[in-house]
Amino acid sequence: MEVNPEFVIYDILDAVFVPHSEIQIKPEWAFNIAYTEKEEEKHTVIEVQTWKGPFSVDPVSVLGLVFIGLHKEAERVSGKKLSNVFVKTTKCLNRIHEDAIRKAVKISRLECAGIEAMHVLKVD
Repeated sequence: MEVNPEFVIYDILDAVFVPHSEIQIKPEWAFNIAYTEKEEEKHTVIEVQTWKGPFSVDPVSVLGLVFIGLHKEAERVSGKKLSNVFVKTTKCLNRIHEDAIRKAVKISRLECAGIEAMHVLKVD
């Protein structure tokens, strides 16, 4: 199997939670961050190379795909049919972030049982 890192989107939460102007581009990213300027708001998009050529995608949609993959793995491991998801993150959340997570969960056709920010524990 050939590995194609240009098809991989890293650090999706940065693209979802951080304003476009504050996103720190990392050297390992083989994709671009851009924004569309609609009359009502600017919207961050990820420009990624696919087998069919360049493609722009909404970061929340990508997060929805991540939830789909995590859901399938959770069902496989548990051996149970699951329909709810409880999202925990180490990032501080505000209402906009929670709405983005809820939208991504909806895209994945799951029910959001809750969202919680966890404290980060430092281990020396």
